[in-house]
Amino acid sequence: MGLAKCVDAMSAAQFIFIMSTLGRTDDLVRFFHGLAAQGDFRCRIFLSDQNDDGRLQSIISEWSERLSIRVVRSTRGISKGRNAALTAALAELALEEPSGECIVAFPDDDCWYSKDVLSRVATFLEQRPEASGITARSVNELAVPSAASSPNMQIELTPRNLFQGSMAISYCIFLRLEVVRTVGLFDETLGVGSGTPWGAGEESDYLLRAIRRGARLFYEPDIQIHHPDKAPLSDPLRFLSYARGHGRVLRLHGYPWATLAKDVFVALGAFLVKSVAERHVMYPYLYRAWGYIMGYSARISR
Repeated sequence: MGLAKCVDAMSAAQFIFIMSTLGRTDDLVRFFHGLAAQGDFRCRIFLSDQNDDGRLQSIISEWSERLSIRVVRSTRGISKGRNAALTAALAELALEEPSGECIVAFPDDDCWYSKDVLSRVATFLEQRPEASGITARSVNELAVPSAASSPNMQIELTPRNLFQGSMAISYCIFLRLEVVRTVGLFDETLGVGSGTPWGAGEESDYLLRAIRRGARLFYEPDIQIHHPDKAPLSDPLRFLSYARGHGRVLRLHGYPWATLAKDVFVALGAFLVKSVAERHVMYPYLYRAWGYIMGYSARISR
């Protein structure tokens, strides 16, 4: 592809950002700064504000002069917030004539982009028309991979490898609009704040639904999204909630007991190794193993 054609394709691309935020201000401003530095792209942010104290009013007012930001409200929960924002975005886009490539992303309110992220995403999708979307690599403030197990090579995502190497993190997902229209909304019974026992897995569920509808998704480690390193979980209830969410997604998508058993044995192996290394009982890995079993064995009503 010639340089001029590549530049034309990138400048024609439109990005839609589906966000949900609660309790953060400075982190959100950092994301806006990174987005404003991306160059000549049409960007629209659909932001679900789940705060009750109006803390974002002055920030939105200031940044609306530089970025297109539409604020919606929703009840709390990551999937509920994303669905409120996504519903607003799809309704608005349905009223418009198609104009160039439209790419949908799902950034966290504490992630941020280096200045070339959107150009890399747009170029990848322009050069790979068979790709329905990509997932990027998560890195911390120092550009160190958030997961040591994340692969260093490009990989097509499948149900067999989706859960390996942290290749399906929500804030690293970029999908063509037609994929999002086909898949629809997030499962509101999954994810942080869902009010159910399943405190994770909403993005994995979404990507699996896309793949099962024919989407071809690629993990591309050369495209990197910054996110603060997460502090180790010390709350056993949260650990259980996240693990139950993973087990739930395995069950929803028909993974066999053998897949669950492998994940449980990996967690138990980590429990033994970490306990010996740290010289005390590392209960969180037991919670993880138990959570996987609980999530997988729960009855499915849908």
